[in-house]
Amino acid sequence: MTIRLGTDSGNATFKHWMETVVIPELKLGLRHDNGNRRTASVRDNQFIRDLTLNIYQNTPNYNVIYAYTLPINMSPRSDEEMAIFDTYKSEFMKLNNEDFGKYFMRKKVNGDPNPIRIIDLFFLY
Repeated sequence: MTIRLGTDSGNATFKHWMETVVIPELKLGLRHDNGNRRTASVRDNQFIRDLTLNIYQNTPNYNVIYAYTLPINMSPRSDEEMAIFDTYKSEFMKLNNEDFGKYFMRKKVNGDPNPIRIIDLFFLY
């Protein structure tokens, strides 16, 4: 399947895929390798572990929106909030060398597969 981001249907498909496949499987510690599920240490990552699916109903058009969020204020105001925010940033950066596997590949580089990193998936999400 190819998802073309930048279109309404592509953006919606990508968001749905992240919320129904990628994030739930990362929370279970699953990634994919040549079509086979494999466990990974990402399950123990605090950033992944603390993501929670939330429902937002107070939207301008009254549509319900679902989104995974962290249980913190993303604009920290106190030293305590800043420390928690920094912990999540640190945990997020630990995912820098992790990929989700064959399900999301970029154009091959020198004929080799080029899986996209988990942090890039979250950036797009």
